Amino acid sequence: MQVVPDWVRLGQVVRDARRERAWSQAVLAGRAEVSRAWLAKMESGHRRAEVEQVFRVLHALGLAIYVGERRQPAGEAAVLEALAAQGRRQ
Repeated sequence: MQVVPDWVRLGQVVRDARRERAWSQAVLAGRAEVSRAWLAKMESGHRRAEVEQVFRVLHALGLAIYVGERRQPAGEAAVLEALAAQGRRQ
């Protein structure tokens, strides 16, 4: 499972999965019923990717989205608390 924090990373995941299957953009676009131009934009991290088309592409690749709460790394919470405390002192 991969964490996908933004559109750029989503595009990379899709591109990597497509390449692992040795598919061209045209092949994946055809299977997902999206245009090749739209797929190229998605793979480059374009932020206006329509959700329905994203799901079509993921389905064509056999990929899924899992939604869950983001877990903070152990040290991150302490750093955020220290920064907040510093801000209150100023």
